[in-house]
Amino acid sequence: MKRALLLLMAITAAACSEAPPPAPPPGPAISVSSDAPGDGASVTLRGRPDGDTVLVDILAKGAPDVHGATFRLTFDPDAIAFGGDITSGPAWSKSSLAIAKEATPGLLLVTFAEKGAIGISAKEETVLGTLRFGVRAHRTSTIGIRADRSALMDRDGKIAIATFHGATVTSR
Repeated sequence: MKRALLLLMAITAAACSEAPPPAPPPGPAISVSSDAPGDGASVTLRGRPDGDTVLVDILAKGAPDVHGATFRLTFDPDAIAFGGDITSGPAWSKSSLAIAKEATPGLLLVTFAEKGAIGISAKEETVLGTLRFGVRAHRTSTIGIRADRSALMDRDGKIAIATFHGATVTSR
Protein backbone atom coordinates (compact mmCIF):
# COMPACT_ATOMS: atom_id res chain seq x y z
CA MET A 1 0.00 0.00 0.00
CA LYS A 2 2.86 2.32 0.90
CA ARG A 3 4.57 1.59 -2.42
CA ALA A 4 1.33 2.21 -4.35
CA LEU A 5 0.85 5.55 -2.57
CA LEU A 6 4.46 6.62 -3.34
CA LEU A 7 4.05 5.56 -6.98
CA LEU A 8 0.77 7.51 -7.27
CA MET A 9 2.44 10.62 -5.75
CA ALA A 10 5.39 10.35 -8.16
CA ILE A 11 3.07 10.04 -11.18
CA THR A 12 0.94 12.98 -10.00
CA ALA A 13 4.02 15.14 -9.41
CA ALA A 14 5.39 14.34 -12.86
CA ALA A 15 2.05 15.09 -14.51
CA CYS A 16 1.67 18.44 -12.73
CA SER A 17 5.18 19.74 -13.33
CA GLU A 18 5.68 22.20 -16.16
CA ALA A 19 8.00 21.08 -18.90
CA PRO A 20 10.32 23.68 -20.39
CA PRO A 21 9.18 25.07 -23.75
CA PRO A 22 10.51 23.19 -26.76
CA ALA A 23 13.68 24.56 -28.33
CA PRO A 24 13.22 26.41 -31.62
CA PRO A 25 13.99 24.35 -34.69
CA PRO A 26 17.54 24.68 -36.00
CA GLY A 27 18.21 27.02 -38.89
CA PRO A 28 18.19 30.75 -39.59
CA ALA A 29 15.75 33.10 -37.89
CA ILE A 30 14.78 34.47 -41.32
CA SER A 31 14.39 32.38 -44.46
CA VAL A 32 13.31 33.29 -47.97
CA SER A 33 12.06 31.01 -50.74
CA SER A 34 11.23 31.88 -54.35
CA ASP A 35 8.80 30.57 -56.92
CA ALA A 36 10.51 28.71 -59.77
CA PRO A 37 10.70 30.65 -63.05
CA GLY A 38 9.21 29.16 -66.18
CA ASP A 39 10.39 29.12 -69.78
CA GLY A 40 10.78 32.34 -71.75
CA ALA A 41 11.37 35.78 -70.29
CA SER A 42 10.83 35.88 -66.55
CA VAL A 43 11.30 38.08 -63.52
CA THR A 44 11.91 36.38 -60.17
CA LEU A 45 12.39 37.71 -56.67
CA ARG A 46 15.14 35.97 -54.73
CA GLY A 47 15.81 36.94 -51.13
CA ARG A 48 18.47 36.28 -48.58
CA PRO A 49 18.69 37.10 -44.89
CA ASP A 50 21.04 39.89 -43.86
CA GLY A 51 21.00 40.19 -40.06
CA ASP A 52 17.53 41.38 -39.05
CA THR A 53 16.68 42.39 -42.62
CA VAL A 54 16.03 40.65 -45.93
CA LEU A 55 17.74 41.60 -49.19
CA VAL A 56 15.53 40.87 -52.20
CA ASP A 57 17.15 40.63 -55.64
CA ILE A 58 14.98 41.29 -58.69
CA LEU A 59 16.25 38.91 -61.37
CA ALA A 60 15.41 38.90 -65.08
CA LYS A 61 16.12 36.07 -67.51
CA GLY A 62 15.34 35.42 -71.17
CA ALA A 63 15.10 39.10 -72.19
CA PRO A 64 17.94 40.06 -74.57
CA ASP A 65 17.28 43.84 -74.70
CA VAL A 66 16.10 45.49 -71.48
CA HIS A 67 16.07 49.27 -71.52
CA GLY A 68 13.62 49.71 -68.65
CA ALA A 69 11.77 47.69 -66.06
CA THR A 70 8.89 48.59 -63.78
CA PHE A 71 7.25 46.48 -61.11
CA ARG A 72 4.51 46.72 -58.53
CA LEU A 73 5.47 44.59 -55.55
CA THR A 74 2.90 43.63 -52.93
CA PHE A 75 3.64 42.54 -49.36
CA ASP A 76 2.12 42.47 -45.87
CA PRO A 77 3.24 45.77 -44.27
CA ASP A 78 2.54 44.37 -40.80
CA ALA A 79 5.07 41.55 -41.39
CA ILE A 80 7.83 43.31 -43.37
CA ALA A 81 8.69 46.91 -44.23
CA PHE A 82 10.53 48.40 -47.18
CA GLY A 83 13.62 50.06 -45.74
CA GLY A 84 14.04 52.63 -48.52
CA ASP A 85 17.23 51.03 -49.86
CA ILE A 86 17.40 50.22 -53.57
CA THR A 87 20.56 49.34 -55.49
CA SER A 88 20.88 48.89 -59.24
CA GLY A 89 22.31 45.60 -60.45
CA PRO A 90 25.82 45.53 -61.95
CA ALA A 91 24.55 45.22 -65.55
CA TRP A 92 23.17 48.79 -65.56
CA SER A 93 25.44 51.74 -66.39
CA LYS A 94 26.36 54.34 -63.78
CA SER A 95 23.94 56.78 -65.40
CA SER A 96 20.95 54.44 -65.04
CA LEU A 97 18.00 55.29 -62.83
CA ALA A 98 16.67 53.20 -59.92
CA ILE A 99 13.62 54.32 -57.95
CA ALA A 100 11.47 52.60 -55.33
CA LYS A 101 8.46 54.35 -53.77
CA GLU A 102 5.93 53.01 -51.29
CA ALA A 103 2.96 55.39 -51.58
CA THR A 104 0.55 52.90 -50.04
CA PRO A 105 1.60 50.53 -47.23
CA GLY A 106 2.28 47.12 -48.76
CA LEU A 107 2.47 48.36 -52.37
CA LEU A 108 5.91 49.26 -53.71
CA LEU A 109 6.60 50.77 -57.13
CA VAL A 110 10.08 49.87 -58.44
CA THR A 111 11.56 51.25 -61.66
CA PHE A 112 14.91 50.77 -63.38
CA ALA A 113 15.79 52.66 -66.57
CA GLU A 114 18.89 52.95 -68.70
CA LYS A 115 19.79 56.34 -70.18
CA GLY A 116 20.95 56.38 -73.77
CA ALA A 117 20.46 54.02 -76.68
CA ILE A 118 22.03 50.86 -75.23
CA GLY A 119 20.14 48.72 -72.71
CA ILE A 120 21.25 45.60 -70.91
CA SER A 121 21.06 41.96 -71.87
CA ALA A 122 19.20 39.63 -69.52
CA LYS A 123 19.45 36.53 -71.73
CA GLU A 124 20.99 34.78 -68.73
CA GLU A 125 19.90 35.41 -65.15
CA THR A 126 20.69 39.08 -64.45
CA VAL A 127 20.23 41.08 -61.25
CA LEU A 128 18.20 44.18 -62.10
CA GLY A 129 18.43 45.50 -58.56
CA THR A 130 18.25 44.77 -54.85
CA LEU A 131 15.78 45.99 -52.21
CA ARG A 132 16.11 45.85 -48.42
CA PHE A 133 13.15 44.93 -46.21
CA GLY A 134 13.00 44.96 -42.42
CA VAL A 135 11.14 42.28 -40.49
CA ARG A 136 8.29 43.59 -38.30
CA ALA A 137 6.57 40.38 -37.18
CA HIS A 138 7.59 36.77 -36.78
CA ARG A 139 5.47 35.06 -39.41
CA THR A 140 5.36 34.16 -43.09
CA SER A 141 4.74 36.87 -45.68
CA THR A 142 4.65 36.80 -49.46
CA ILE A 143 6.29 39.42 -51.65
CA GLY A 144 4.36 39.28 -54.90
CA ILE A 145 4.73 40.95 -58.29
CA ARG A 146 1.52 42.30 -59.84
CA ALA A 147 1.88 41.08 -63.42
CA ASP A 148 -0.77 43.48 -64.71
CA ARG A 149 1.29 46.45 -63.48
CA SER A 150 4.81 45.18 -64.23
CA ALA A 151 6.89 45.05 -67.41
CA LEU A 152 10.27 44.70 -69.06
CA MET A 153 10.74 47.14 -71.97
CA ASP A 154 13.20 47.35 -74.85
CA ARG A 155 14.71 50.59 -76.20
CA ASP A 156 11.65 51.19 -78.40
CA GLY A 157 9.29 50.89 -75.43
CA LYS A 158 8.02 47.49 -76.58
CA ILE A 159 6.97 45.35 -73.62
CA ALA A 160 8.47 41.87 -73.43
CA ILE A 161 6.10 39.03 -72.61
CA ALA A 162 7.33 37.76 -69.27
CA THR A 163 6.20 35.71 -66.31
CA PHE A 164 6.60 37.05 -62.79
CA HIS A 165 7.50 35.05 -59.68
CA GLY A 166 7.41 36.31 -56.10
CA ALA A 167 9.10 35.17 -52.90
CA THR A 168 8.08 34.14 -49.40
CA VAL A 169 9.74 35.50 -46.26
CA THR A 170 9.49 33.49 -43.03
CA SER A 171 10.79 34.83 -39.73
CA ARG A 172 10.62 33.31 -36.30
